Amino acid sequence: MLGYGSSAETVVERQCRQEILQQGTSTRRTPAQDREDLNKRVDAECRLFDNPWRFSLLNFPLFTALSEMHDDPVVLYYVNYYIAPSHILMRTKNRLLAAFPVQQNLKIENSYRIPSWSAVHPEAGTITGRVVQASMEYPLRKTYEIVIQESQNANNFRAMSVSDADMFVYIQRAMLTGRPMRIEFVRLYRPHGTLMSALFNYMTSLRVISVELL
Repeated sequence: MLGYGSSAETVVERQCRQEILQQGTSTRRTPAQDREDLNKRVDAECRLFDNPWRFSLLNFPLFTALSEMHDDPVVLYYVNYYIAPSHILMRTKNRLLAAFPVQQNLKIENSYRIPSWSAVHPEAGTITGRVVQASMEYPLRKTYEIVIQESQNANNFRAMSVSDADMFVYIQRAMLTGRPMRIEFVRLYRPHGTLMSALFNYMTSLRVISVELL
């Protein structure tokens, strides 16, 4: 996880929120009740995380090192166990294991791309921003998932899935530079995306096909 500042609030996936708000509700209620119901749906279906992220650690030298790096962005490596004895001692389930200061001059390939037929997908696009979270999700069939903080607005976040292990490794290395990236993606057709999510637990129907360091 890459640390950059943004407001302390619940962060939701922007496109998911827009789709729900456009749908409205089918019940006859006052505008205030309608907004309340829609906001509850947005929080339940589109929530990405509470910002800022909170972590716990049981390593005093690591705590000391973090205190010395507090003015600079860092990349944090953490685990979130479903059940662990350490939960008794910690306030969060996010156990911090290591911290790495960003290195803008880190030697790394300028881009990485996987083959894809963008024309056969219902949507293809490009966004620019920083990958602030790259994680392996779910207990059994783990999937590669990322969260992108868009450059245009620090509080705009997009969640996407990565289907290629080497691409995911490249993204993790690129995060260590702290540099923004140009990310190209495609959206799967709804039946295909639903099937892939059911079989492999992907969190989104978006797939990253190209990453370029800026």
